[in-house]
Amino acid sequence: MEKAHRATIKLAGIELEVFMKPSGEYVMSQSQVAEAVDRDEKIIRRTLLKENWLESLPDKAGIVGHLEVVKLQTGQVGNPSINVVPLGIASKFWLAQSAKGNIKAMALADACMQESLQRRADDAFALDRAEDEYEQITKTIVRDWWIHRENLRHAHYGFQKACMACGFNGAQAHNMLTQAITGCTAKEHRLLELIGDNGEVGLDHLASSPVLRRIQYAKMMFAGRTKGTLDERIKKAVTLTYRAGY
Repeated sequence: MEKAHRATIKLAGIELEVFMKPSGEYVMSQSQVAEAVDRDEKIIRRTLLKENWLESLPDKAGIVGHLEVVKLQTGQVGNPSINVVPLGIASKFWLAQSAKGNIKAMALADACMQESLQRRADDAFALDRAEDEYEQITKTIVRDWWIHRENLRHAHYGFQKACMACGFNGAQAHNMLTQAITGCTAKEHRLLELIGDNGEVGLDHLASSPVLRRIQYAKMMFAGRTKGTLDERIKKAVTLTYRAGY
C-alpha cells in the first residue's frame, strides 16, 4: 500500500484535499470529488465509462485504467485508506457534470479554467500574485456568476408570462432571443447530443457572467413591451440591450 502526503487547497471557496503519491502524481479522493458537486462517488466510474463523448478522447484507455481502485495510506491515526482519482479525472468528471446542468460542477470547472488562464497571463506579464489573491479572484468570479444566474431566472419568469399573455411559443421565443444574443440557440448551447439526453438543462451551462446578464436584460426589455410580433419584440429587446451597454 502506497503512502501519500496530504495538503488542502481552495477552489471557488471550496476546500479540497489533494494527495501526492510517492511517484509525484497528484490525486484526489473519489468521494470528495463527487461530494464537491453533490453527487455520490459511484457515479464517477459510471459517468466516465458510459458517456458517449469519451469515445472521441485519445486517452480513453488511460482514463479507464486510472479508475481502478487505488488505496493510499494517509498517515492519519489508524492508517485509513481512500479511493483516489488523478486530477485529470476529477476535472473531466466536473466538466461532464456541468454540461448536465450541475451548478456546483459548473462553478468548479469554470474556476479551474479561469484561474489557469489568469496564472498564465500573469506569468506572461511577469506579475507575481499571492495564492490568496488567486483564490479571491476565483471566488469573485463564481459569486458574480451565481448572482447573474439567479437574476436571469427571475427575468425568465417575467419573460414566460409575457409570452403567454401574447400567445407566443415560450420555447421558440427563448431560442430566438438566445440566438440573437449569443449566436446559438439554447438547445445548441447545451451540447447534449454529446453529453447525454437531459432536455431539462437551461442556460446554467453558460460560464460567462456578462452573457447571462445580457440575456437577463434582453428578457426584461422583451417583457416590458406589449406591442409587435415575436420577431419585432425580440429585435427591439436586443437593440435596447446593446444600447444600454450590456
